[in-house]
Amino acid sequence: MSNNNKISGRNPKGAALDSSHYESQDIVDCFQPLIEPLTHALQPYQKDIYLTARDLSSLIGQIQQFQQDCLGAFNRPPQAPVRIPAKLFKVNKPNLLNSAIYTILFAAYHYRISHGWKKWDWTNPAKKQKNADLIRAIRQQLIQQNWIVVPKIALHESIPESAIGTVMSYVQQIEGK
Repeated sequence: MSNNNKISGRNPKGAALDSSHYESQDIVDCFQPLIEPLTHALQPYQKDIYLTARDLSSLIGQIQQFQQDCLGAFNRPPQAPVRIPAKLFKVNKPNLLNSAIYTILFAAYHYRISHGWKKWDWTNPAKKQKNADLIRAIRQQLIQQNWIVVPKIALHESIPESAIGTVMSYVQQIEGK
């Protein structure tokens, strides 16, 4: 398997990757080239930031696991964001600064710094909504960087007035326009 595809592996759609996937050295090594540019980009917000490839790899695994565990169809917190597509978690080595994985990591660390979080806390049920808000912020950054295209929904005139409210609530749930 090439380095470009290692981050996603061969995994059934919707199934969570085992956390050991993100602890394997070949996956951790994929994150090494991101350390310097990410540290440099975050230093205006926090001078003493220190990142390792293992930190970055682990964070990506934790974000994906949180989405799998807490943003599924049956266990979503109120006002939960739409999940970040799994395909955006792939490492694209040819141009790391212009990749979705870089945007995800920058947005996550920037959010953590700006909200005064000392550490990631993905397993605490009391933090579920705050972590969902983090996912929303990451998703918004991905939308701004054109990694996610917001769906545009048009309603045909034949849709009855009584159904428009229901349809519009679904459109809002998927953050459509």
